[in-house]
Amino acid sequence: MPSRRAASLTLGLGLSILAAGCSLFRAAPAPAPIAITSTTTQSGDVTVTTLSNGITLLHKSNPSNAIVAVRVLSRWGAVNDPDEKIGRARLMMRLLEKGTSHRDADEISDTLEGLGASVNTSDNYDTVGASLRCVRADLKRAFEVFSDVLLNPTFPIEEIDAEKQRVLAEIRMRDDRTPLATMKRFRSALFAPHPYGRPLEGEPETVMKLGQIDLAEAHEAAMTPENLIVAVVGDISAEDAHELIEEHFGHLPRGATSRTEARKSFAPRATREEFSRDVEQGFVVLGHTTGPATDPDSASLDVATAILGQGMSSRLFTELRDKRSLAYMVGASTAEYQHGGMFLSYIGTSPETVDAAEEGLWEQVRLLRAEPVAEDELERAKNYLAGGYLREHETNAGQARYLAYWQFLGLGPEADDQYTARIRAVTSRDVMRVANKYFTDPTVVILRPLASARGAEIPAM
Repeated sequence: MPSRRAASLTLGLGLSILAAGCSLFRAAPAPAPIAITSTTTQSGDVTVTTLSNGITLLHKSNPSNAIVAVRVLSRWGAVNDPDEKIGRARLMMRLLEKGTSHRDADEISDTLEGLGASVNTSDNYDTVGASLRCVRADLKRAFEVFSDVLLNPTFPIEEIDAEKQRVLAEIRMRDDRTPLATMKRFRSALFAPHPYGRPLEGEPETVMKLGQIDLAEAHEAAMTPENLIVAVVGDISAEDAHELIEEHFGHLPRGATSRTEARKSFAPRATREEFSRDVEQGFVVLGHTTGPATDPDSASLDVATAILGQGMSSRLFTELRDKRSLAYMVGASTAEYQHGGMFLSYIGTSPETVDAAEEGLWEQVRLLRAEPVAEDELERAKNYLAGGYLREHETNAGQARYLAYWQFLGLGPEADDQYTARIRAVTSRDVMRVANKYFTDPTVVILRPLASARGAEIPAM
């Protein structure tokens, strides 16, 4: 963090100093070498090392290509943002590449482009993260820039203002688009008052209030060493990966760990909300809360969701789109978080078929609860999921991303190898069991085009 690391952030500066244009940041001398103590274990072909300051390092060698992928994941996310500062985590992560205490935005971009390296940032409710991808020969130089971006951002005020305008434009687009506007309302209806019910990008009134100190405080909490998981996959030895991470992150002092929190709870409840807009298409979302990402039912839920609404052979696609022509878009998905998750199905339809489309969703959910899934349909769904998972592992970046994710959940690298086996083990009885366990007490949100808006009864389950 800038306040405790290579760039020091003075949070106690007064507003008068800010108004005078003084920088909040100052460079600090490079830390002196320290004695390294760490613990290392082996899990299959993955080496897991806990550095002396609490950072978790995962390494997997892949000498078949010259690419090295690094994924840094923090056990800190948007759930840690106060209600009055929603959108802070996203804005903070988007500004990391806009200038550090050693490089401005142009130098960062030009250096990475010259190396053929790519850096990407991400944010979610439970985590924030960043990824580096480069060839092995350029790893040292690329990682210098990457670590600088992660540890020493200065959050220039002019860049904050420009990024806010981009976020506001995205929020307007979200609220203007029928599917996105309906999904936003559905999430709020399902999870509120838990932070999972809030939009990651924030709202105009919260985004506009965010300042330099807000972002610096979020950055400091996210980059506390005990929160950090680093996964390195590629043509690099475990020893070299360890040395690289120690060189750039090993000096970070332990701090007060601030991880994802569940300040508020949520529970399944039957709710229904309709709203109207002057739009050409209607949209229906219905769903239910489920267990957290570590729940033993997660694989069975994934299979049930794939059967219902993932891929062109899924029930919702074939029944509601192909056979009945009710949908211009239709599907189902799950989202799994640290403190809980959700299942949802959705359909976009014409104004005059909103009620029929909603009934069609309910009909398919009822069938999943009432009738066993045929073996061939079950196998298709399992092949769809397992195939997609394996394709995402074809790159070093995909492997690094999943290694960091499973470590964040506390399940370790072995969970990465076990996922497809868990999918393959799901039976028709498992699908029916989880459908009856979770697909009850539904939350329904409907966007009805203004000209056709009227009351509607919820179909019987």
